[in-house]
Amino acid sequence: MRLLFEISHLKYATPATVSRAGILYINETDVGWLSFILSWIDQLELQSAIAKPTLNVLVQRYVTATAQWTRKNLKYVIPMTDFGTW
Repeated sequence: MRLLFEISHLKYATPATVSRAGILYINETDVGWLSFILSWIDQLELQSAIAKPTLNVLVQRYVTATAQWTRKNLKYVIPMTDFGTW
C-alpha cells in the first residue's frame, strides 16, 4: 500500500514520523513543476516519434502561460502552489 500526502511544511513532524513514513521534501522553488511534466512526457510510450517533442513545446508554450495568467488574474479560496494547481 502506498499513500501520498502533500503538505506545505514539516512543522509538527517528529524525526520518528519522518523516518518511518519515508517523507521526502521537495522544495517547489528548487525543482519547479515543469521538470515533472517533462519527465512524465519522456516516459510516455507514444507511436509517433514527433509526439514527445511536440508535447514538450506545447506544454512550455501554453501551460506555462496559463499558469502565469491563473496566478495573476484569479483569486484562490485555498492557498495553492504551482504543483497543486496542476
